[in-house]
Amino acid sequence: MFPRPPPHKIERLDFLVWGSPFGACLRVMMQQRGGATVAVLPSDGAFEALRGGRMLVACFRLGRLEEALEANYSAQLDVLAALTGLLDMTVETEAELAADPRCLLDPTLVRLNSVGKMFTSAYGRLEWLQQGWLQKCRNRYPFLAKSMGELAASAAAALPTTPLADIPLIGQLAKVAAGNGSLVERYHSVMAILRDCEATCETIERVGGVYAPAETKAREALPVLSAILELCYEIELDPLISDAGRRQMYLDSRRHSMDTWTLQPDEFAITADKEAQEYWNCKLPTLLFDGHLYLDPWDMPISVEECMAWDRDKPSIDIRQAHEASSHLLDEAIALRRWTIPQRAFVEVRVGPFIGVELTEVHDEVYFVWRAASHPYWSTSVGIKTQTFVSPWMLPKEQGGEEVAAVLETLMAALVRDFWVAEERRKIFDVKQRQRVGLKGASKAERHFVYLPRIRYISSGLRFDRLNEKLEHAGRARHFVRPFLRKADNLLPLQVAISRRENIRLPEGFTYVRGHYRGGAESQAIYRSRSAIALLYDVFKPQVPADEPLASNWFAFERAIAVLLEDHLGFTVRHKAVRGKGDAGIDILAEKTAGQVMEIWVVQCKFYAPKNEISPSIVRELIGSMVDMPGGSTQPVRGMIVTTSYFTPDALRLAVKHGIQTVDGEDLNAICSAVNRKVN
Repeated sequence: MFPRPPPHKIERLDFLVWGSPFGACLRVMMQQRGGATVAVLPSDGAFEALRGGRMLVACFRLGRLEEALEANYSAQLDVLAALTGLLDMTVETEAELAADPRCLLDPTLVRLNSVGKMFTSAYGRLEWLQQGWLQKCRNRYPFLAKSMGELAASAAAALPTTPLADIPLIGQLAKVAAGNGSLVERYHSVMAILRDCEATCETIERVGGVYAPAETKAREALPVLSAILELCYEIELDPLISDAGRRQMYLDSRRHSMDTWTLQPDEFAITADKEAQEYWNCKLPTLLFDGHLYLDPWDMPISVEECMAWDRDKPSIDIRQAHEASSHLLDEAIALRRWTIPQRAFVEVRVGPFIGVELTEVHDEVYFVWRAASHPYWSTSVGIKTQTFVSPWMLPKEQGGEEVAAVLETLMAALVRDFWVAEERRKIFDVKQRQRVGLKGASKAERHFVYLPRIRYISSGLRFDRLNEKLEHAGRARHFVRPFLRKADNLLPLQVAISRRENIRLPEGFTYVRGHYRGGAESQAIYRSRSAIALLYDVFKPQVPADEPLASNWFAFERAIAVLLEDHLGFTVRHKAVRGKGDAGIDILAEKTAGQVMEIWVVQCKFYAPKNEISPSIVRELIGSMVDMPGGSTQPVRGMIVTTSYFTPDALRLAVKHGIQTVDGEDLNAICSAVNRKVN
């Protein structure tokens, strides 16, 4: 391993038996300009060649052989005898390590670990990042050995009692875990199985669903399910998939697959290169669900020490009241939802060690990325339909950990509710556009919107009494109907499309019914006008310029178009897109009666600068979405593109050919002017 271009002269060779947590090797240190080391494993052909007294090192650079270095000791019997003794010692060391349950024999990790401390003075951030990954691999192995043992001991008895017995990958894992061979051999077999990313993704999703307390019927299977998840999460550290610690894996719930991104340690928010090794140590040992939508390759997880800053800001609240308030707020969000959350919407709010939080909506899951002043992150999430909060905080219970979790869950629920439900967002959030300045080495700054609810005292006490009084949760809770599946003989195409877009798998003969309140539809407008954040906390009154245009960004633009369609043009809006990848060119799904037929309308909103044209490719994208939309003679599918800019002639011709209605900037201004005259 050469940190610099290969040398032209070897001045000295030293040999050292190197026993690592991943196996043994004979380390050959070549003393020359820059220094170098070679790891020779007991099973390597090069290792056996040394028994004859011959060593050959080939130095490659950019795929070309630059130099071949040979040392032949066959004629030097005293040196050969000493070398043979070192070889025998290496074999003995390997045998001892194989018998140690703390050792994970892995030739790839041996080579990566064979450098030792010789070159740490020349390490950059990438090398420190990989050093941290190696340490994580070593520290995680005892937990994996335990999971393998639990899976082997009880899988056969427990798995048949769960709905997971039909998943092939789980059966394979259980068979390998309970099979013959050493623990190390079985571990490598498990990793080989898990590299089938599509099967692993399905397993994690289904195990996670069954593992949820509300749905788990076979409690005796919980240890087995936990062991399966533990093994699946370990694939993140696999040397091949993680590229020896250079890449981060994530699970893409939209495509039901797994992928990776290349980490960029040079842009980590750290002050010393050595701190890069804390990336793998600080990151929780779980896969990131949809991480590519809310994290960047230069994001650094927050350290334990920074998380413990809650010690200086201990909240004092009634945990039971907090849980009830969170549940009511999410129920209201489901029942009265009209809008979406802008992707990575940054809310500037100081809580514990954090100065703000970014929200990203993916299907019925909302992810929260909490940012500290120095920019490291901690992530939480909430499953809206199941009301499942994932808040992996490290603060111990005796230091107020339960209170901290309750404060954050209430804040998370209030933010989701206000983004989804509130009639006038500008009355709640002071929206400002700012430049997000890049970190070290960043190529450019990024524009983003900051939402400022102006919370003054986040943890000094939550006003549950005021929340219940103004939103009347106690009385309305009796009339809330949670989402459920209902038998249906005739399933409308639009219901199928909405279920698909919300990632709901409908059994044959069933339809999905959204959560809603029974009765009182007109009175719900009263609750939409009120802010949960303003009721829970003391807030500063936002200062919004009087002349700020409604469509000052894409979120406001899509909101304005939805209002225009539903309140003034006779459409019924059924669904609005979740921002990010996977929208398939659809921003709004609506219905409109044409004669005796109810049409499905697929609407695409393009908030563009006046000079940014709408090209045929955008029209083709919508055509593809229309073709993919279930429809037919019962519900014809129509398309519409609304933009603030203009259409090219080719785009207009293509739209006319496929019956797509186009509304450009001039048309939109004329429609809005007519609506305003009618209202006034």
